[in-house]
Amino acid sequence: MLVTKEEIKDALWSMKAYKAPGPDGLHVGFFQRFWLTVRDSVVEEVMKAFEKKRVSQYLNETHIVLIPKIQGPEVLGNYRLISLCNTVYKIITKVIMARLRPHLKKLVSPYQAAFVPGRRGVDNTIIIQELIHSIGRVKGKKGYMAIKIDLEKAYDKLEWGLLGTC
Repeated sequence: MLVTKEEIKDALWSMKAYKAPGPDGLHVGFFQRFWLTVRDSVVEEVMKAFEKKRVSQYLNETHIVLIPKIQGPEVLGNYRLISLCNTVYKIITKVIMARLRPHLKKLVSPYQAAFVPGRRGVDNTIIIQELIHSIGRVKGKKGYMAIKIDLEKAYDKLEWGLLGTC
């Protein structure tokens, strides 16, 4: 389904104006402030992406930046990786997300708590407490076991070898 001018404008105005700019050096606030001037070219570019089902190469370029998590970082784990994308690219992804949002409850497992509106990571803590309590109350010959796995956040890991080939 093709995108409408209203969807494009709604996506642009749903973003914060002065976040970090992408490789083009233009932040969202620029597009909002000069919307009457840039509207036609932005709408044309976004519509082209939906028609061709492909994002133009120059829009797909992203700067990867390491932001220190602590004062005086000494190892790579002390940095947070962020991607600085072009505003038009962000508009395209916002439109897609706005279309997907009504269907998320059917697409995402009911056990995933993070990054889903109306669900919280704290809910998992409550479930674990109830599980441990239940295991402790079980009597008999059968044994039960709970395993805790320490998973690092996905953005804390980076395949550095891949970056060398880009």
